[in-house]
Amino acid sequence: QDFSSTVELLRMKYFFLILLGTYLYYFKTFSKEFYINDSGAIETQIMETSDKKLRNVINNTNGVFTTNSKFNGTSKCIGSYFYEKQKNNSEKTFLDMNDLCQYKSGKFEFYLHFTNKKFDTSKMMSVKIPIKSGTGPFKLLNGIMCNAAWVIFNNEGHLPSYLMKAKCNVPDEIFKKIELGF
Repeated sequence: QDFSSTVELLRMKYFFLILLGTYLYYFKTFSKEFYINDSGAIETQIMETSDKKLRNVINNTNGVFTTNSKFNGTSKCIGSYFYEKQKNNSEKTFLDMNDLCQYKSGKFEFYLHFTNKKFDTSKMMSVKIPIKSGTGPFKLLNGIMCNAAWVIFNNEGHLPSYLMKAKCNVPDEIFKKIELGF
């Protein structure tokens, strides 16, 4: 009895693994990467404690974006970052991030929501983000997760600027519909 139930359990596990492997292969084989490249200027308001352990930054950005589709346009982000230095290691800083970015191409738009709690800025400047509230062909991207990374440049005499790149795996049929405008 125990041996047969163990064998049956192993069969179910192998079937599940084969099914999962087939799904992942299908998704990777029949998906296209959608790229978003965004750059622009950053206006900030900063409040910081005198011991420099806590800092709150309100950002307002205006930029332009390109994609590997026929849609390109303007970008705008508004958000806040709360930094807290670790007491035991002055090099390590944690960041609570909440930033909403609008990407507008003609009359169509979509949003990326950058949100993360206790983000360790000493390790990386990248997050997984969802595409939200798309209109027109971008409506097909709602809920798609993207990997995003960015750098910030401090330009002496000018506003700071940023460069953000996001990569999203989009099923082929959706990417084709976006390219055709539905």
